[in-house]
Amino acid sequence: MNFRRELKDLKIKLRISLRKCDYVFYERIGFLSKKYNAIRVAYHRDGENLGEYLLRFLNSDEDEIKSKINSGKIHVNFRRKNHLYKVIRDDLILVDRCIKLKEHKISDRTFKILKETEEYIIVDKPAGIKVHSNNPDGEDSVLECMKKKGKIETPGYIYYESNIVHRLDKNTSGPMIIAKKQKYTPILKRLFKKRRIRKYYFAIAHGKFIAERGVIDFPLLRGYDSLYGDYMIISDKPYKWAKTVYNVIDNRRDLSLVKLKIITGRTHQIRVHLSALGHPVCGDSFYSVYRDKRYPRQMLHSYLLAFKDPFTKEDVKIISPLPEDIRNILKEVYYESV
Repeated sequence: MNFRRELKDLKIKLRISLRKCDYVFYERIGFLSKKYNAIRVAYHRDGENLGEYLLRFLNSDEDEIKSKINSGKIHVNFRRKNHLYKVIRDDLILVDRCIKLKEHKISDRTFKILKETEEYIIVDKPAGIKVHSNNPDGEDSVLECMKKKGKIETPGYIYYESNIVHRLDKNTSGPMIIAKKQKYTPILKRLFKKRRIRKYYFAIAHGKFIAERGVIDFPLLRGYDSLYGDYMIISDKPYKWAKTVYNVIDNRRDLSLVKLKIITGRTHQIRVHLSALGHPVCGDSFYSVYRDKRYPRQMLHSYLLAFKDPFTKEDVKIISPLPEDIRNILKEVYYESV
């Protein structure tokens, strides 16, 4: 059993290494970038074939795309593939430049810069905007807006997750690190992978906690729904270990102001953990049964990031004050004054 697992891990590592070579090969060999546009697969549905995937990126219908794939104008990882080929993460799709790509219309939006170095930028992400888009028809994103401003340098191929070090939910606000160049991304990601970064949040949650302090360590399991996209559920098996430390600051009017520290950084971790505890985040439209129109969005804010800069070795501490919408809720329904 262990041998099979090790063999599977080895195959995955080999595939990742080959893909990295493909990206470098495309960017370094000039005639390839002149002849082909390239798309690195980041977000795709399970079992999605090449023809279906390219509908998001090309100004062509399904029959036209099928014809172009079969005629050799579109390759995957430098090889010809059938239109029924099942795309997987990190595939490199080469599209002949005679085929028109969809344009990504991006608004001229600016963000507050909390810290900027030669290697990275820390922006104060407002609620209501995604960290990155998933396709040209997608919504505005922090990454695309920063790219338009010339603040970051992305790869020569289309890759909507480039330069992203970590994520915040669309309706969660707070500081977010973005690598200025793709080559700095894995170095900064290592801080999160090895848990060398401290992340603290404030949340307004429903109900009164039995214990003012505690640790939530329910394992999480990822699911996918065509209507709702990715979501997480509590698992009865240790699929994804997740740990959240909470401290209730105050409780009034059946609401709790909670300070949280996440040890792991799973998707929707705080929202799922608090919901499983019986105290969902106010305004959470997915993991909460409460429907209160007083909350313009989920009342969750990342207010502090602390880490040692991997490039300069200096201690960095970034604090983002509570945004206006959360302060207004605290004034109106929680405290008499803030």
